[in-house]
Amino acid sequence: MIRVVVAENQALIRESFARLIDAHPDMRVIAAVGDGAGAVRHAAGADVVVMDIRMPIMDGIEATRRIVRGVGSTGSAGGAASPRPKVLVLTTFREEDLVLGALDAGASGFLLKDSDPAELLSAIARIHRGEGVLDPKVTPMVLRHITHAGAGAGRGSGRGSGHGSGRDANRSSGRSAGHRAAQAELPDFTPREREILGLVCEGLSNDEIARRLFVATTTVKSHVKSLLTKTGSRGRVDLVIWAARRGLV
Repeated sequence: MIRVVVAENQALIRESFARLIDAHPDMRVIAAVGDGAGAVRHAAGADVVVMDIRMPIMDGIEATRRIVRGVGSTGSAGGAASPRPKVLVLTTFREEDLVLGALDAGASGFLLKDSDPAELLSAIARIHRGEGVLDPKVTPMVLRHITHAGAGAGRGSGRGSGHGSGRDANRSSGRSAGHRAAQAELPDFTPREREILGLVCEGLSNDEIARRLFVATTTVKSHVKSLLTKTGSRGRVDLVIWAARRGLV
């Protein structure tokens, strides 16, 4: 049984989410709260916290940060320390700072509220299994941020002394050498793994990849597991970031 806390500012939506989740035979809502502080208080008893971002008292990003760090939760009396719950951010907002803020705070997934009910239930189950979930609508935004951040770090690495044109040439040469080194250190992917890696970076689920490639979902799961192992990634979100930092997407 997956124990879920629902943190949602709007009462009607909060109740709808709670009923949807409770109707699933393998899930149970243990608390439904209207602010981030309430989510933090109840998090210790949960496996997954479904978190809104814009809430009173404490917003979802700060609440996520505290839950992931184990700050402020009320645990069960006298019991052994339980694993920290995972956070699925669910919001209507697509602003880059909110998406990246939630992921930087430690959220295991980010889903938009216009997703199908089945997608929400699937995301809760996947996060509970240790996967990451990133809504396809925001995946390009995350990849752009990673790419630009890497380029910015390269541009800033030569500041401080020397002539401008020389620094630019050295930085360009350094980035090219770094990119070649990163490429040279890539794991020995099979052609199918490279194909599936690209589709994962597009935000497709295992079922969607299976339909795209006309293969069984179990086959896709096997390849994704191999990709995670070869790259040392904890989940799909980590895998996407890994690929972006190496210029593969």
